[in-house]
Amino acid sequence: MLAKIAQNDDLSVSEILEQVKKTGFDLSQLTDLEVKGVQNAIELQGNRQLQLHEHLSKLFQLSKISSDEQDILRTLAVLPYQPYHGKEELAVWFDFKNSRPFISLVKKGWLQRSEMSFSVHPVVGHVVKQEIKLKSSVFNALVERFNLFVQPGETEHWIEKSLWIPHLLVIINILDEESLITASSLNNLALLYKSTGDYDRALPLSQRSLDIFEKVLGAEHPDVATSLNNLAGLYESTGDTDRALPLYQRSIDILEKVLGSEHPSTITVKENMNKLVL
Repeated sequence: MLAKIAQNDDLSVSEILEQVKKTGFDLSQLTDLEVKGVQNAIELQGNRQLQLHEHLSKLFQLSKISSDEQDILRTLAVLPYQPYHGKEELAVWFDFKNSRPFISLVKKGWLQRSEMSFSVHPVVGHVVKQEIKLKSSVFNALVERFNLFVQPGETEHWIEKSLWIPHLLVIINILDEESLITASSLNNLALLYKSTGDYDRALPLSQRSLDIFEKVLGAEHPDVATSLNNLAGLYESTGDTDRALPLYQRSIDILEKVLGSEHPSTITVKENMNKLVL
């Protein structure tokens, strides 16, 4: 890490040494006690990790990391640890036109790279979460793009996107509990669980999403109607037509009032309901 910082900033050995001294970085006193038994080994490992985290934090202060790079590090630090493809995933989520910020972080030693995929080491991630405060506006914008990303295309199905369930779970835990972004994320998560046949998890998430949409947008908003339709579809999948039918009807009532009876959205929900009635 020190070598990469020196190389990236074009520092001589004496210059990097001087900067290191200023931060107090010093691994010479890293805990190295005699290990006696399992408990002592666990305690020793814990002490070493704490000291490594502390000194990594000091190295972080030496690195010249841009605002975009900080957003990347912090986001990857909170998402499940795995490699993410630069062009197909990260560039889309962060709305970057190229992978330059990711490659820059690799050069600085803060990102790992394997071909065109990037990841944050868990130890580095722990330090990053302590050092960087992710702006809510930046995170919300990223989540909006991620919500679009997990929705299947015309030739795809929700089941193909089910690998992103753990990521939405993490995202929802960070978001404001009663925001529209949270409602959209809950809705997508419910549809992903539905695609896997896990209705027990899907139903409460869909209901939570509907509750937020109603609270924030009002009872007669088209998004509420869509949420009602989705919840009805879930109950239909479980065979509970008694709960599905009134939800479909509420959705139709809203859409007819707001968009009209001939609007494509209204017709779609009517067709959904008619399949149960006939």
